Order: sequence, then C-alpha cells, then structure tokens
Amino acid sequence: LKYYVDNPITYKVNKQYFRSTFDFKSNRKKKVNLFLGCSHTFGIGLHWEHTWPYLLSQNLDEEIINLGVPGGCIEASYINLKKYIDYFDVQNVFHLQQVYARYLVFWNNKLESFISTQEHIFRVTRKWFKNDYVKQLFHDPDYMVYSHFRSLDAIKYICKKKNIPYFYNHSI
Repeated sequence: LKYYVDNPITYKVNKQYFRSTFDFKSNRKKKVNLFLGCSHTFGIGLHWEHTWPYLLSQNLDEEIINLGVPGGCIEASYINLKKYIDYFDVQNVFHLQQVYARYLVFWNNKLESFISTQEHIFRVTRKWFKNDYVKQLFHDPDYMVYSHFRSLDAIKYICKKKNIPYFYNHSI
C-alpha cells in the first residue's frame, strides 16, 4: 500500500465526465481510438498509466478517447459511441464489457445505469410490477444475455457501417 500512499490515484475528468485531460470538441481531422466500457475502462482504482486503454495505446499512434463509465451498462456504451463517433476521425473502437445485470433507465430527467437490486428502480416500477418480478426479470440470465447482445449488435453495426475496426472482449 505504500506505493499508493506515496502516489495517490487521481481522476482527471473533462466537462463530459469522461476520464480525459481535454474536453471533447468536434474535430473530424483528429485521429483517435475510442474505448468503450464500464469502470474497468474508466480505470477505477488505477493510475491513468495503468489503465488498459493507456497500455494498449502505447502500441498505437492515435489519441485515446476513453468513454468508460463507472458502473455503466452496455447501453451506455452504445449511446456514448453514437454521440462521439462522428466527433473525430475514429481509427478503431476497443470495447471491454462483461455481461452484467446492469440496464439503462430514464430517472430524474437523465439516463442512468442501474442494477436491478437498487432501491430506486423499485420506486420507478412499483406502479406496474411487483418487486419480485423486477428482480426476477432483470436477473434472469437469458434476459441479461439478450439485453447485452442487443446493444453489442448495435455497436458492431455502427462500426461496420462506418468501416471502423471494432475489437470486443467480455472477460477480464
């Protein structure tokens, strides 16, 4: 632990709340690699130079655009890709995201990732469903896989349509 006491982890985030030293402004001439995922991509608990986007980028020439969202679901990765893919000249899209029971919901006027055991999802769905049904549905392995691959297929389609190489891994 002495290393981390002497070298505390800091997170520099931009105006868009991504781990980056600069704000994302549209620049179609800027060659970049996009990185999608959750806290593993963002680098929770890691110095910037120990994150997998940083380590992988040491073998590439383009700048890193880290779109990792701590606690984020694959639907959030899809939305971030849709939003930022046309900002830059994207050379590659790299994606690390396990199959989790995480989903996206519109809550308090914004999109939020949630885990089906979080209390606020029950407040949202209580009007229509019993709590046990919500837990059962969102924790069902078949539904988790279906939801994951639905968004994964959408991400693949966007990359293929734009002729951008896409690399995906779901294991750490």
